[in-house]
Amino acid sequence: MRLTNTLNIRGEPSKNRFIDINLSQQRYQRDRSVFLKNRSTLKRTLGNIPGEESKSTFDNYLLRANYSHDDAAEYLSYGVGFETNYDIAQGDRIDTESPTILDVGVYTSIEYRPAEQLVLQPMLRYIYNSKYSAPLVPTLNMKYTFGRKLTLRTGISRGFRAPSLKELHFSFIDNNHYIVSDENLQAETSFNSNLTLSYSAQKKGNVFQAELKGFYNNISNMIENVPSEERIQEVIVYYVQNRSRHLSAGADVSFSYFREEASLRLGFSYIGKTSPSSDTVFSGEGKVVERIESSVSELFFSPEFSLNFHYYFDYPGLDFNIFYKFTGEQAGLYIQNGQLTNNLISSYNMLDASFQKKFYAGKLLFSLGAKNLLNVRDIKIEGSLGSAGPHLGGAGSIPLSWGRSFFTSFRVEL
Repeated sequence: MRLTNTLNIRGEPSKNRFIDINLSQQRYQRDRSVFLKNRSTLKRTLGNIPGEESKSTFDNYLLRANYSHDDAAEYLSYGVGFETNYDIAQGDRIDTESPTILDVGVYTSIEYRPAEQLVLQPMLRYIYNSKYSAPLVPTLNMKYTFGRKLTLRTGISRGFRAPSLKELHFSFIDNNHYIVSDENLQAETSFNSNLTLSYSAQKKGNVFQAELKGFYNNISNMIENVPSEERIQEVIVYYVQNRSRHLSAGADVSFSYFREEASLRLGFSYIGKTSPSSDTVFSGEGKVVERIESSVSELFFSPEFSLNFHYYFDYPGLDFNIFYKFTGEQAGLYIQNGQLTNNLISSYNMLDASFQKKFYAGKLLFSLGAKNLLNVRDIKIEGSLGSAGPHLGGAGSIPLSWGRSFFTSFRVEL
């Protein structure tokens, strides 16, 4: 069960001065019960089996307030604010009694426009976390416009993420999942940079867009759900663990075309991630017993291609949509003999298609389509990425989808 209550307040006390206040309370409650069914009478009764009945509750309280002043001075705007998050967990599957985390952030940002085509936006955030020490988090973004058609954006930033209460204290176990938490997790810190070059032009109802993106991320103590060789009732056991260092870098290029009755988008990305080094040693229960600082291995690059196409047939008034995506081989990891071990996730293709038809001046919408037309169910996993050559390791395959499916829907607007 999820329950969310929110209150948003926005005001403009004077010209170009704005106040935003957000309050929210969220509750996530997970109950697990086992029932026994009499096959003769078909009557169900609560099993009351020790260890099988559980109730876990997570509450989050958020208060965020922001004050901004646009055009506070010539070419200058600024904003200040704070954000407070308070989390508390309770329940049978929580490994300690009512753990809590308080996270408070105070931030400020400036937007400076030294020239008509140039915008600079530095930001700074101070973080207090009741469980982890946090660094100052600076960010610098820049935007430069070359005429009306070409725009350059770039940014660099530091990052910080503390583990959540679920990652620290809640083991998620049911018939389909077995994810073991770790109360000794460390907080993530990171350095991030990105660059985007965008082009847009319009002529006689035709819109052309192109975009080139590049990025680089360097993450220390990245938190991941790591699969292991263990299986409990055919369910793969995952452990929430840190990786001492993770690098990723890549580029993405996309081309789009729009007109009244049709649109087409082509995208290609080439992203590299470090194949995990064996820098952590685990006990048989998945707990960390030793961390070894080691050099990061080379980036393993994976290609990805996507296509989105839409066309409207004036007669008989049908909308046709098709989506295709190819995902290349990817580097992964799992726990084998107490150590992080490399594996290779095979490439796969996905294809979806659908039709839509409107009736009664758009008041009734009928949809018919299919997902995963290529019927991809599982992705093959091969073990080592090392020079010894791939050998079967980990689970052998991971589930991706239940296979090809078809759908239809009616939507009525009153």
